Amino acid sequence: MGHSRVGLAIFAACLSSGPAVAQPPVTAASTGCELHVWLTPSMYSQFHGAFVSGRTMYMTLTPQERSIQAMEAILTPEVQRSVIEGQAISDTSPFKGYRIVVHDAPAKSKFANWLDKHIGDGPRETDSSSQCYSELHLIMVSIYETAIYKQLSTIYVFRQFGSSPMAVRTVRDAVATRPSGFKTNRAVQSDEGALALKEAFQRGIARLWENKKLR
Repeated sequence: MGHSRVGLAIFAACLSSGPAVAQPPVTAASTGCELHVWLTPSMYSQFHGAFVSGRTMYMTLTPQERSIQAMEAILTPEVQRSVIEGQAISDTSPFKGYRIVVHDAPAKSKFANWLDKHIGDGPRETDSSSQCYSELHLIMVSIYETAIYKQLSTIYVFRQFGSSPMAVRTVRDAVATRPSGFKTNRAVQSDEGALALKEAFQRGIARLWENKKLR
């Protein structure tokens, strides 16, 4: 008799619980994850050269003003925004499914001294209450050139918060690509030169998402 009562109780419990309902998968979108991105107005270009005087070789670093003017004209906020918004939600991005919020470039980023290991410490730069929150600050786009080599670098500071109001992790890094068709001695570029610079910037941002420290 005791066994019968136990069996009936288990049967009744199963009936009252009803059929199992499949739960939707937890995704970045369903948890309200946000990535806030700040663009950069800072462009720089320099030539690393050398000259010999007597028995001494002197190394020089010369700013390239024409190149800087061309970079500012080509890598506009609109171009940067388009690249970020297009790539941040791609299948290869760790932020697929996030809400992407792109902010205008500040006159000068408070994270400009990106070599300081504590530069990313502190609170969020927005009043967002997202429980899955991150920030990406583009600090500068620069060109470093020698007689035989040219490199475009995009410098950034990434700050991860999760649900915390204070940064729990900071990544300070740069991605490098080759703007082979861009002429650093011209303030006004040909269509080919402008396209080369844009594509180099796009490749750099694509490499940024590949950084495992961002995941």
